Formats: sequence, C-alpha cells, structure tokens
Amino acid sequence: MLKCHACLRHHITNLIAIYPPAIRAFTASAVVTSGLARPPGRRTPLQSSRGNGRRPDNFVRISIPRGLEGEHMTETRDPIKLVAQVERYLSVNDVAKAHRLVENASRKINTVVAWNRLMQHAMEINYVPRALRFYNDMKKRGIKPDSYTYIHLLSGFASQPKLKPIYVAEAFKIYEHLKTKNDNVELSRRHTNALLSVCMKANDMDRAWQILSTLPSYGPNSPDATTYTVFLRGLRGQGEESIADGKRAWAGALARFNRRDLLIDEYLGNAYLDLLLHGPSPTSWRELFVVAHQLFDLPLPRNAPEHRPDHSFRNRWLEPDDFTLGILLKGAEKLKDIELAKLSWDVITHRVIPSQIALHRFLRCASICHAGSTAVEVLSASVSHMKLTEWNYVMGLRACVHSGGTYESFENANSILALAEKDGNTGLLVTHTYLLVALTTTDARIVKRALLRIEKYLKPASLENWRSTTNELPRDRTETIQKFIATLKKAVFWDNLHWGRYEESRWMDKFREVKKTLRDWGEVVGNDLVEERKILSDDPVKILPEEPLVLPEPQMLAMGTEERLQKVMADLRKFSPKQRRRFIESL
Repeated sequence: MLKCHACLRHHITNLIAIYPPAIRAFTASAVVTSGLARPPGRRTPLQSSRGNGRRPDNFVRISIPRGLEGEHMTETRDPIKLVAQVERYLSVNDVAKAHRLVENASRKINTVVAWNRLMQHAMEINYVPRALRFYNDMKKRGIKPDSYTYIHLLSGFASQPKLKPIYVAEAFKIYEHLKTKNDNVELSRRHTNALLSVCMKANDMDRAWQILSTLPSYGPNSPDATTYTVFLRGLRGQGEESIADGKRAWAGALARFNRRDLLIDEYLGNAYLDLLLHGPSPTSWRELFVVAHQLFDLPLPRNAPEHRPDHSFRNRWLEPDDFTLGILLKGAEKLKDIELAKLSWDVITHRVIPSQIALHRFLRCASICHAGSTAVEVLSASVSHMKLTEWNYVMGLRACVHSGGTYESFENANSILALAEKDGNTGLLVTHTYLLVALTTTDARIVKRALLRIEKYLKPASLENWRSTTNELPRDRTETIQKFIATLKKAVFWDNLHWGRYEESRWMDKFREVKKTLRDWGEVVGNDLVEERKILSDDPVKILPEEPLVLPEPQMLAMGTEERLQKVMADLRKFSPKQRRRFIESL
C-alpha cells in the first residue's frame, strides 16, 4: 500500500508513538525482518523523542474498564477518553479525583471539554461556588473557555432552585467577559437566552428589558422564538403590569412574524396563553380563548369579548398540543364554564391524544361546574384509548354531586361506577365517593340503593384487594380509611332508612366486620367514638361529650381485667340506658 520506504518508516513510527504496548514488539520485528531498520549506531526518531524508548510526557494515565476483569491502566492523548474517565469518577461522586485528573492533564492535552463537564456537574448538584472555582482554575492554567463553557455556567445559574443576588451578579460578570474578552468565542443567542433566564427567575425586569433592548432587530443575534418564550414565561403571576409587558413583547414578536423575520412556534404561543391564564382578572382569561382562536384555528366561544380580527396566522396556524389543552381547560375552570372546556376538549382531542393531566383538569372543571353527565360522556370515550386510574373515576364521581336533579346525579354516579367496575378500579376511594354522592341527595331510598350497590365490595376478599391498592392513592392511607368508616357509618345509621325484617341486623354486623377488618390493618386508631355517639344519640342536635368511653390502648393494657371493666362501666353511667344498651350491642 505504501511503496516508499521512507513514508512507510514514518507511519510506523507514528503508530508506535500513539498505540504503544500492543504493537511495539510486532512493529519492531517487522521493521527488522523487512530490511527497513536503520544502521547500527543511528537512533530512530521515536527513540530520540522518548529518550531510551521512554514514553513522551504528553500522555495521561487513565483506567479503562474491562468488564468482569476489572480495570487496567493505560495512557492516552485522546480528550474523549479523558472525559470518559471524568464521567466515571463523577458517577461515583468522586469529584476530587476528577478534578485532580483534569488538572494534571491540562499541562499535556486539550482539556476544555473535561473542565466543562466538571462545571456542568457542579451546577447540576446546585453547588455554584464549586463551578465558579473550576472556571477560575481553568483560566489560571491557560485553558481558554469555549462557547459551551459559558452556556453551562449561565444555564446553571438559571437552573438553581434558589437564585441568590450574588449569582445574578456573577452571571452578568461572565456575560460581560464573553462580550469584551477575545477568547475566540462569538456571542450567540444561546448565551443571551441563558442570561435572560437568569434575569426572569430573579424577577429583575429592568435588566431583562435592558438585554432585549441591546439585541439587534434582525440578523444572527436578534431575538428568536426561545428568547420571547423565556421572557413571557418569566412574567407569569406578576400582576397587571406583567400582562402589559407581555402584550408589548407579543406585539413585537407578531410584527417580526408578519415581516417573515421570526418563526413563532407552539412553545411561544403556549407561553403567551399561559401568561394570560395567570392574569388576575376574568378579562385576560376570556382573551385567552380569542388568542387560541387566532393561533390554533380553534372555534371562537359564543360569549367571547369584542376583538379586532387578526389574520396573521391564516393558513399558517400552529398545531395545538397537550399543554395547549391543559391551559384552555384551566381557563375554563377559572371561568367556571363547562361549555368552554367541552368545546376545547372535543376539538383538540381529535388532533392529539390527551394525557392524564389534561383529563384530570377536565374532570376537575366538571366537578366545579357540577357537570356529571359531561363527566360520564368523557370517561366513556376515554376508557377505550387511555389507561384510567382510580383518581379519574373519583373526580368524575365528584362532578355528579348536585348535577341536575336528585335521581339524575345518582344515575350519573351509577354510570361512572359501572365504568370503574369494567375497568377494575373500584377501590376504597371510588366506593367512598360514590357513597358521598348518595348522601348528598338526602334521600333515604337512594342511600339504601347505594348501600345495596356496594355490598359486594364489603366482602373480605374485596377488602383485601383494597388493602393492596390503597398504597397507590394520592392521599394518606390512614385518613382515607377513617373517612370511609365515617361515611359508611352515616349511611348505615341514616335517618328514615327503612330496612327489612333481618336487613338491619345484617347491616349492623356487616359494618362491624368492615370496621374491624380495616382496623386490623394496623393503620387506623380508634378515635372515632365521638362520631359514633352522635349517631347513637336520641337527639340529633345534641352532641354528647367528646371524652372517650375507654382509656387509650397503652393505658388500658397496663390495667388489670377488673380495673378495665370498672373503668368502662363508670364511663357508661354518663349515658342513658338506651345509649348504653346500643353501645354494648355494637361491641
């Protein structure tokens, strides 16, 4: 392949210098046997550069993993292998070794990528002083920062959970160093956007406007869609003045969009909608749907405020996404308008698949508006293409409370419970909410129908299934169990509830069994006797004393059997004979 002996000798020498141990013996023997060896007494360029065959000083020793064989030490001049070794040290949180390795390698090879990784890791773990120390050490060793160095530092400041004023000052100091010093790094939009994120997170609007005013109106460093997105997101929840600032920035973006100088994407459109959503008045909430009509070609609501038609996006409409749907549903929830929520849901879900967050927001809006029939319709349509959770059915059942007439709300709850049964999500929280819907009707016949409807879930096998599913609930397990026991007690002891001949005693026994089973889980304390006294009291208005009939469990166990019996009987004397008899029968 290489016919010239001089060129062949030159390439073999370079290969020996770069890949030393494995091919040294082979290459030396090949040179000797091929007749290409130099005469005795003359040293090869490799020997001259190393000095008695020793390796040059511009190599860095690193460890390379070898699977099950552990690691072995090798030497390299490749910056990528150096960064891989730094990553291995950082993965085990050994920052000191990574720093020492990069410091030693800085005298031999290019280590700017390794320094950048050290700074990025320090910012990711919210250790800003360490990142600044790495930045200063890098400059002291003559390593010039590149564009990614400034991006990691400025973005790291913006990602801090608590942005201190000194961090803002350091960010501007680094940004000014980038603009004025000659490090062969050109200022770009990414640097400006990162610094703008720092200002918006620190609520420093004066500096933010100062940054925007210094940017050119067109050209490579002019504001792009990300710049406006960062600015609009930083204005959320700042009051009426922030809405005015956001509209001014949006007007500038629209002007550039009409001049074909700016491309407005979905992120920028959603950022402006989100700004209007966080407005303090219903006016901005209604304007939200007008802007959505202009951006995404959504139907305009019937009660939309007066506005000037804007045809800037005609035939250039943006595509709504799941985040857009969530913003519109939140706006409809604030306006308490289920028609707006239903309109947005029907149009956007034909274009995108809604997420669990969007479905939860729609059901929450239906719950606030008491739109049980709408909740039944959406859940019925969603169960075929979405994985619904128990919490989705709970929100749907809450929408049935006072939705229409007494029987209409209960029938809607029955429909949702049937969907939950088909989907296998009839857990403790769903059953509890279903009972609450029946209790809110204040109709004894409906309460009895609800109890008979959930009787099959009160069997021991179903209760054991509840025990495994209550750990996945979004609320405290103990609190959920206590509320279910109290709700079941109210339903069983409901006034004017007519039972059959043996139904009352059967339900009393069933209630005690359920109560004992849930308490046996070890999660519920027996501190609900006050509620029981309210139910057993003859006068529904009179509330009996709140002191318990028995002592707490540790003190009772410390007493003897005779002492505990005397204590219970002494407490029972405070009540009427009828109340004592009912209480003893319930034990």
